[in-house]
Amino acid sequence: MCIRDRGRSGSINFKSEKGPHLAYFGELHPAIIKKLDFKATSEWAETNVENFYGPAKYTKFNSGQSNPTYLIETPQKKYVLRKKPEGILLKSAHAVDREYRVQLALHNSIVPVPRMHAFCADVSVLGTEFYIMEYIEGICFEDPRLDVVAEHSRHSIFKEMSNILA
Repeated sequence: MCIRDRGRSGSINFKSEKGPHLAYFGELHPAIIKKLDFKATSEWAETNVENFYGPAKYTKFNSGQSNPTYLIETPQKKYVLRKKPEGILLKSAHAVDREYRVQLALHNSIVPVPRMHAFCADVSVLGTEFYIMEYIEGICFEDPRLDVVAEHSRHSIFKEMSNILA
């Protein structure tokens, strides 16, 4: 969980005990960029995601638990891509297909979830299964204790979290 604020350059930063850090997205290491075929991903998205038009810029989020997560920016809209990590995995591990189905099922409920746009089971596109969903501006907290939030503000955050989970 992290608190984000806009830096002068337009990047998003958060404050922690270790000082300010880039949060949510940062530049990809060149070795990682070579492994991911974003051209094929964009071509797939233009066919399978309604109103997806390139060119698209892909930026890796620093968070996302163990499933690599990317911000996709097109001239018209922002999206989020979640994929399985590379390598040999247990069959039930990193089930992005399950994530996609659960959030898709919850979309018209009272549970706030982003809109799911498309799921890709074809591993030849990006090397693993992945899905693309709506991007929603918000606050990401890396530490569930919310130590980076003023104590008097934590109650309302915990109350809202409890209401959503209930």
